[in-house]
Amino acid sequence: MGHTQTPFTFQFQRERGYFTQFRRALLLREDQLLFEDLWDRSEFHIPAMEQGGHPLPIASILMAITLEQEKTIVRLQTGLAARLGEKQALEGQLTALRGEIEQLREELRTGLSIAHAELLEARYPANDF
Repeated sequence: MGHTQTPFTFQFQRERGYFTQFRRALLLREDQLLFEDLWDRSEFHIPAMEQGGHPLPIASILMAITLEQEKTIVRLQTGLAARLGEKQALEGQLTALRGEIEQLREELRTGLSIAHAELLEARYPANDF
């Protein structure tokens, strides 16, 4: 008779159970939730872990956790690069708008000077004798 191998799902749950006390020892509730999330996300890779056949189930689980963390890092880096591109575009628009504002201020100053001169002329006409 051949040797029956324990399904990896059971091995996974057993390994997860070994960390129950560790999880409870984490002081912050946020840390406990993040720890659970690591396990939950790695569970998606059970079929790959089973096919890998590593003699230490925890090694496969840690690789799955690392893979999920790497995916998160790449997603965050991509998002950051997109935000930086948007920021640069907005800075370019801001520079253009500053130039337009300065031009409008100069036009306003010129217009006010002309209006002021016209008002003075209307109020105190120059006598051309």
